[in-house]
Order: sequence, then C-alpha cells, then structure tokens
Amino acid sequence: MAKTTKSSKKTVKSSSPEMCSMSCWSSEDCKRFALSVFAVFVTIFSFESLFHGYLLKDAYQATQNLWRSVDEMNGLYHIIIIRQIIQSIAIVCLFKMVAKNFDTSGCGSPIEIKFGVKIGLLLGAMQYGVYAYMPIPISLAFSWFVGEIVLGLLVGVILLIIKKMNKSV
Repeated sequence: MAKTTKSSKKTVKSSSPEMCSMSCWSSEDCKRFALSVFAVFVTIFSFESLFHGYLLKDAYQATQNLWRSVDEMNGLYHIIIIRQIIQSIAIVCLFKMVAKNFDTSGCGSPIEIKFGVKIGLLLGAMQYGVYAYMPIPISLAFSWFVGEIVLGLLVGVILLIIKKMNKSV
C-alpha cells in the first residue's frame, strides 16, 4: 500500500513493505505471492542442478583445486537451499514492486519476460565478475553469465504463467 504525505508544496509517495509482509496469508495476493516464490524456487533449484551438476561438470572437474570436495559440498547443501529460497523471495518481491508501477500499454513483450531478462543480466554480470578475483577460466565465467540470463528468462516465463493461471481462475 502506498502512503502519500504532503510537505510544503510536494507530494511524496512511498511504498510500504506490506506487499511482501507475511501477515496476510489469508488474502489471494499472499497466496499468489507464496505460489510465485515456490515456483521461482523450483525453477532456480532445477536449473542450477542441471546447469552446474551436469552441463558444467567437466569445467568444475578441470578446476577442482578451486572447489570444496563433493562430500564437503553435500554437507553444506542446506546453505545452497537457503540461498535459493532467499533469492526466490527477493526476486518475487522485486517483481511485485516493478510490476505495480509499470504501464504495460503499448508494450511489446510481457513485463515478466523483460523483468526476467534484466534479473538474469544483473545476476550474470555478478557471476562474470568473479573472473577478476578468482582464477577460473574465462569460459566458465562466460558460461555462468549466459546461464544466469537463461535462468532469469525462465523465471520471467514462470511469473507470466502464474499471472495467466490466476486470470483464468
């Protein structure tokens, strides 16, 4: 909910964190929020499992001196899950803030797809930047960059599907 405050001559709108508050589980918006977070989490979990576990497996084996052992990583798997949950919540909250203030008239692609690609670019750029301070091959950094863009696009598609499902119900 946006609050409007008047001071002297200007009107300032501030968005409140209520849109992502957990105190409204009975409302349809919060059910849609929870569904979106769950769907984005499943997308991130599935994509990262395939991307890192299979597609980049050889690249990780070639640079195994940089990574924890498989046993050690498996013992810390809960940290990956927690990070993916936090990432899912953050992405859905950001999307709700952006979509709420976005005029879709005359727009080519759906906002969900545009948002997903931009999130992918942001996360991809961060992953690509790891090359500057970690001795990984540039091909691995580039793979991470492209992978994050693909993941962002997939997240955008998932958000679009959820929106269409809710409109048809």
